[in-house]
Amino acid sequence: MAPIFGYCVDRWGHRFHYVALAPLLWITSCSLLGFTDTHPMVALVFASLAGVINSAPLRKILSSSGTSV
Repeated sequence: MAPIFGYCVDRWGHRFHYVALAPLLWITSCSLLGFTDTHPMVALVFASLAGVINSAPLRKILSSSGTSV
């Protein structure tokens, strides 16, 4: 999932939009765990998507600035 999403960030840009979307996915994940009776795997999928979405654009920014990551 991360390599595919990283390619999309490199190809089309819009890093700010992806980073702004990540907290919404974290809130969705925590809300599913706390307030619903859905299977915890559903919340885990949202949490993993949020982690990938949050780290991919930031990793690209750090690698382009010459910082070793």
